[in-house]
Amino acid sequence: MNEMKGIEQGILAQESWALAVEGVIALIIGFLILFWPPAVVSITIVVGAFAFVWGIFALVSSIKGDKGRRWVLILEGVCGTILGLILLAWPGKSTLVIM
Repeated sequence: MNEMKGIEQGILAQESWALAVEGVIALIIGFLILFWPPAVVSITIVVGAFAFVWGIFALVSSIKGDKGRRWVLILEGVCGTILGLILLAWPGKSTLVIM
């Protein structure tokens, strides 16, 4: 049990900066949506670009990831890339679905 806690803490310590950046970007996007409604379509495009890039990074990191976690990174990468492409291809319709 202690070995698993050590592994989980090691993974979180390695990726803590990425989690912090993702959280800050999510907060900024949330505040923009709340306080500047005309920019919602533009924010949808930014979120689409963010999801696409995040998906690509997850796919790249799955190459170096350990075998136990590789499938999770591949799934995250594929889903993020597909979501990003959908949001970038149809920003107006995506905004209506999200809202």
